Amino acid sequence: MLVGLWRAIVHSAEHRVFKELRHLLGRGILLGLECLVAADIIHTVAVELTFQTVGVLALVVLVRTFLSARLEAEITGHWPWSPNRSDRDAEM
Repeated sequence: MLVGLWRAIVHSAEHRVFKELRHLLGRGILLGLECLVAADIIHTVAVELTFQTVGVLALVVLVRTFLSARLEAEITGHWPWSPNRSDRDAEM
């Protein structure tokens, strides 16, 4: 019984550390995506402003926005535009 309790405690700690690491890594990736979008916008405006580069920029921003929303949903467990569970509980 003590061995089972010990394993449960260790497994719980490992799971918590894994979730925290996953959360931090996800936030770092989101920050990187935001920086890349900003860099693409600056590059497009500063270097070449043609319809083709604006179209490519729009496509890149669309894909990166989708990736950011999906990653945010994976980290938090809900879509960015839906209220948190704690927000819904506070309203009731």
